[in-house]
Amino acid sequence: LFFMNEIVKRISNQIWFEKNDEERKILEYGLRITLSEFINNLIILIIAFITRSVLESILYVITFDFLRQYSGSYHAKTYISCGITYLVFYGVFLLLFFNILTVSHNIYSLLTCISILFLFLVIPVENKNHRLSNREFRIFQIKGYSTVILYLIILSISKLYNNWIIAKIISIVLIETMFSIILALFEVKLGGI
Repeated sequence: LFFMNEIVKRISNQIWFEKNDEERKILEYGLRITLSEFINNLIILIIAFITRSVLESILYVITFDFLRQYSGSYHAKTYISCGITYLVFYGVFLLLFFNILTVSHNIYSLLTCISILFLFLVIPVENKNHRLSNREFRIFQIKGYSTVILYLIILSISKLYNNWIIAKIISIVLIETMFSIILALFEVKLGGI
């Protein structure tokens, strides 16, 4: 964490010419998020190379991040806990994808159906740091619904053509997004985890 703050300060000092303190704080916040995402994705890429699952991991990251962008999900209090949470979700993905955690096809199907229904009932889930206006809420809801429908179509076509790799990735993403939202709802109910 210290090295990340130091890197962000150095970069903002290079970029910060005539910006006021508020603009500098916004710049530093954006740089922290970007650096944190870079580190998380670099770790995932290293693990993907080791497990020989680069393509699957890239598809997982893209689909998981894209859906969560509109559905909302759990937000950790620190960059480190956010990174750890994200890597835990990725680790569960790998365990499920490579059948290390064995789940029957019927359970996958059931959990996927439950997650789709759940997502339609609750998305978007707001973050305490960013409340959505009524207009934003509706836009995120429509985009979230559209993403879930798109994933459902991809899942159906993948199963129809026996592309179980894509089908499994989409199923896991839908299920993990549901659990991430459940975690977020518990966080709100309990006042923070």
